[in-house]
Amino acid sequence: MRRFARCGNPRLVGPCNIPKSILLIVALLTPALISAQAGSIEYQGRILAHLQHVPNSDKNKRIGIAAWAILPNVVRSDPFRALVLGGLLFKSEKRWIEFMAGGLMTSDGTHALELNVRTLDKSLKRAEIFLETEYLFRDRKLTIFPNATTSVRIKGISLKVGIEADLAFAPKGNVFIVGPRVALPLPICRRVCKSAFLTTAYRFPTEGRKTLRQYLVLNF
Repeated sequence: MRRFARCGNPRLVGPCNIPKSILLIVALLTPALISAQAGSIEYQGRILAHLQHVPNSDKNKRIGIAAWAILPNVVRSDPFRALVLGGLLFKSEKRWIEFMAGGLMTSDGTHALELNVRTLDKSLKRAEIFLETEYLFRDRKLTIFPNATTSVRIKGISLKVGIEADLAFAPKGNVFIVGPRVALPLPICRRVCKSAFLTTAYRFPTEGRKTLRQYLVLNF
């Protein structure tokens, strides 16, 4: 019969031998499952794949290409939506900016052209600043997505903790959303992608239901 492990004894089987990152992933996913069952909070699951490529032929060359493939909400299937963007990348050691265009495609056959600018700044000592601006021509909608995070370690696990917001301006009305976020690096796909993160964000809008959104981000 197997005995449950005491912490620090690798020969025994038990919860102490489960990697801390796995336990933290479960802790982050549990509120999502509870809220989805209770219906008190809207749950959204978002998958993002991000590619940056700068030619290696010239070490001083900082111009490349960038692309994003985004499934805005895999939980909602009616209609199912996908966003594909591509364009120019300007990159330095501690910051980058992307100028892109693309299309929002839906399963009901409607499509929309979008312009998008994204930038990340790591020059600050204790914070990373990300800013995205998008314009959706179909809805004449301008949306700004700022977020700021700082790196922390909790019992040997690295996390990025901060705040995010959505500021949307459109003829149908403006929407403002803000809330905390925590990003956990995932030890997956290291042979294929550069990094992977699971981000959990609680979002509090000025109007409508509170939202729990989780992002799976793969960087290539």
